[in-house]
Amino acid sequence: MDLKQFLRCLGGCLTGSACAAQEAELVKMEKDAQYYEARIATLTEALANAITLPDISPYIEPKTSCEPYQVIEPYGKYDILCADYRYYALALEKWSEILSLVQPQVKAVLKAWVEEISDCDDWALLMASFVASAFACVQPKLGLQGAFCVIWSNSHAYNGYITTGGKVMIYEPQNGDTIGELGQTVEPYDSRYIWFLS
Repeated sequence: MDLKQFLRCLGGCLTGSACAAQEAELVKMEKDAQYYEARIATLTEALANAITLPDISPYIEPKTSCEPYQVIEPYGKYDILCADYRYYALALEKWSEILSLVQPQVKAVLKAWVEEISDCDDWALLMASFVASAFACVQPKLGLQGAFCVIWSNSHAYNGYITTGGKVMIYEPQNGDTIGELGQTVEPYDSRYIWFLS
């Protein structure tokens, strides 16, 4: 049924049998809409139950506000993109705790490295999404997101984070290791692009 026929039926322009057919179609559409609404609710709940975000609230203190452009500038020239102006930097030990809670959730979703499907950029992007989601779920609400980013070299994608000591650390989401400090790591962690996406 096209929109024109539907509007004619509603306006009473069609005769009895045509209008009855349109009413039957409308009843079917309403039933379909109810089914799809219920299905969306079921799938949304299933997805929410499948992804467990850890409670990171015990690990967010002490925190300091930072501006990534200023923190990264002394490291040299990098292409930087920040979705927000300020983020929370955490102590290295606090980042280690948080990431050790989040990384297994990412691993549960992606399972293993698969070229073009769950390769390095997928791991880095999903890790950044899960960290951002964990920060967003902290109660009471935080004023800023965590200073956690996605970083690209010419051959690899991974993550990074800013510490309260003003250091930018390189993090490998596929194995959960902190590799070293920005600018002091070698290939494939020879960083070029740094994106704070949340």
